[in-house]
Amino acid sequence: MLSYFSVLLTLAAVHGAGIQDADGDGFPDTVELRTVAERHSFREWFTWIALQIAYGKLHAGGVNDCASLVATSYREALKRHTLRWARKHGLSAVPPIPDRRHYYYPNVPLLGKRIFRVKPPIDTDDIAADFGESATGEYLVKYNLQFVSRRIEDAVHGDILVFYHHNSRMPYHLMIFFRDGLRDMVVYHTGPGGEFRIIPISLLNRHPDPSWHVTEENPSFIGVYRWRILE
Repeated sequence: MLSYFSVLLTLAAVHGAGIQDADGDGFPDTVELRTVAERHSFREWFTWIALQIAYGKLHAGGVNDCASLVATSYREALKRHTLRWARKHGLSAVPPIPDRRHYYYPNVPLLGKRIFRVKPPIDTDDIAADFGESATGEYLVKYNLQFVSRRIEDAVHGDILVFYHHNSRMPYHLMIFFRDGLRDMVVYHTGPGGEFRIIPISLLNRHPDPSWHVTEENPSFIGVYRWRILE
């Protein structure tokens, strides 16, 4: 049985100065994926899951826009991928992707299921207030993803391309970048009532509406972003 003093120490670790964030990105150090093997594993799972959802092979409820595709793929990528996990999502087998992390959702250090930051990092360690189990496209961009560049050449497998259309009801639009052989590709959802699309960047850059072009000249393309737990 825990002593009163032990309980106080546990609470202090969760709600006080015990939460360490050396790089100041708003995520506890213990949540970040620090080894090359961990980061590679996450990227492979994240993109593979997003593609399986888009192809209709992996059943994941609640994916009806670009943000929910990104958030669901992120959450599922952090899980332990057993045969039981595969069958739960309508898959017959687990793909041969290394499953390397020092934690597995929902047993995320300090955060548990609340893996998305929903408020800006401030001088507090209130996990319950600062993190949530889901996040909008805006919150994903502002608090969970890190700006990398406005050059598509700087994107790597599993990064997020972000567009902002100020006159839209849902101004933030997110696409998952991946490489298929030598081709730069994206997978995304067009929004409520829309559909999944998997297309090469070269085709996207021929879209009749230039606000969807992945170029530095397009003011609506605000850049390549990366998950903060990878930085």
